[in-house]
Amino acid sequence: MTKSTYSKSLNKFIVGALTCLSLWTATGCGFSGGEFLYMMGVGKSLKIDAQFTLGEEPVLVLIDDPGQVMDWPPAWKYLTDDISQALVKNEAAKRVVARSTIENLRRTHLDFSKRGCREIGQLAGASQVLWVEIKDFLAQEDIHSASNAAYIIATVKVIDVKSDKRSRVRAWPTSPTGHMVNAGLTGSHVVQLRTKDAICRELSTRITDKITKLFYEYEADDFDGPS
Repeated sequence: MTKSTYSKSLNKFIVGALTCLSLWTATGCGFSGGEFLYMMGVGKSLKIDAQFTLGEEPVLVLIDDPGQVMDWPPAWKYLTDDISQALVKNEAAKRVVARSTIENLRRTHLDFSKRGCREIGQLAGASQVLWVEIKDFLAQEDIHSASNAAYIIATVKVIDVKSDKRSRVRAWPTSPTGHMVNAGLTGSHVVQLRTKDAICRELSTRITDKITKLFYEYEADDFDGPS
């Protein structure tokens, strides 16, 4: 469900609830106003649909940093592990290729960085590649902005490794630019975390939540829209 679809559905729900509440007031049924609204779903969490469903075959989480903007080497490991574990935990994927497989491929293939993600997926024995391309990244102990002191911006795509047609290799989204996601920390949060490693870990945790929620149904708290 996109943000636009979510907003339209929520607006229709609210209009319907208010209309029914007016009828309830006019006819005087045996429920209190609060009970009536609860029966209508007000106060209950709304379900946000997965934007794409991954298959049951192995999925490779590939963190790509073509601009080399992630200046903390362990950051890609945090992202790979966090996303892989969250996909399995939330049953968004049945099987995820271990990070050690990618590390071995990097060591044994000197031209690894020149290979396409579909080819890397084939070498790793995956059927799909969850391709996370890092666009921008900032994780410094020194604060230069109180509201946006640390952040990570990335695009997400799903590549069908087994597709025999070039036009169908990109399974999701339809846009060639991918689905944009981001996460950030305020200056006060950065001060609390203190070290660059802790900042990177927190950024990884936050963007992992947004990325993995694209692939499974979840409840939106307090009527929040999709990530």
